[in-house]
Amino acid sequence: MSGAPRVPKGGHASPAGAGAERAFVALCWAAVAFALLLQAAGVMRRNVHWDEFIFLSNVHTWLRGGPLRLFQTPYVHLFGWLPAAGADELDQIRLGRSVLLASWAASLALLWRLALRVGDRAAAAAAVAVAAALTENLVHAASFRVDGLMAPVFLGACLAATAPSPRRFALAGALGGVLLALSLKASLVLPLLAAVALASARGRADVGRLLAMGAASFAATAAAIFAAHGALLPDAPPAAGATATAGAFLRNAGTRMLLDGGLFPRLGTLRASALANLPTWLLVAVGLGTAAGLLRQGEGRSRAWPLLLFATPVALFAVYRNLWPYALVSLLPTVWVAAGVGWARALRSPLRAARLAAWAVFAW
Repeated sequence: MSGAPRVPKGGHASPAGAGAERAFVALCWAAVAFALLLQAAGVMRRNVHWDEFIFLSNVHTWLRGGPLRLFQTPYVHLFGWLPAAGADELDQIRLGRSVLLASWAASLALLWRLALRVGDRAAAAAAVAVAAALTENLVHAASFRVDGLMAPVFLGACLAATAPSPRRFALAGALGGVLLALSLKASLVLPLLAAVALASARGRADVGRLLAMGAASFAATAAAIFAAHGALLPDAPPAAGATATAGAFLRNAGTRMLLDGGLFPRLGTLRASALANLPTWLLVAVGLGTAAGLLRQGEGRSRAWPLLLFATPVALFAVYRNLWPYALVSLLPTVWVAAGVGWARALRSPLRAARLAAWAVFAW
């Protein structure tokens, strides 16, 4: 996949067209910078949500030796310094938000690299701008919760999985293990990571060895994190009891995630996002249309599959009952690659109306 030709520009750009594209890329990065400045202001000014208090309370519970479950809590070791650094809980949450803002900036940098796997600089800059300006990301990416930690790990794992080498696949598997340790909802996007790895390694003589290496790295990393976290928890139950408790928790979590609420349990989240970010979702559709067109070309399929795979998390709206707005930060970051490709395609369209619409997106 990493060696596949990128989505074409649709012809050779004239000098004037090249200048317009440079201006477009510059505007995209200006939009990203403005979005990050807004989020930096929100770190101090935005109201604290009860989820953020719960996230912090787990850190305090661990530090005072209180009971803490094995799953969904290994992150506490990253923030054990907060109580000593902040005067009160509000200060500690704001400090934690600063860490999450840095994590989000890293996510945007990784998204840039990932988008360059399937598009050029205009498409990649557009993808980053779309992600940075999405309403849900503006509000929640720097919130003190696990989603902002998951985003760069997920994107880093996808980026590593697009380069078929033993070291990169081992890294992708290890990052997948970290992702699962951060939150069980990572299990919803781990199939995408596996599919990206499979598509990347397809046709290689050592494909089986590469995939096995990634799987082994994933299992070893996840097991090591959970084992280390469990050993640091006070009053850890015996191994047999811990296994039974973990099994019951996982079954209950799986039922709550995927089986409750029927089909499209959070359609309202998608509807609200589409209304607030209409151009973004239209650009995703254009990007997917581009991928569909490439599928009809023999040599274009290697370029289409990455786009389609990166967009598959949208299907989670059909089954995942906890796909609240903040979950778009952690579960849908790869989707914006398709939006970037769609935006770049509109920019290069032979139709003047499409080009004008591409520039008008900046005004939304």
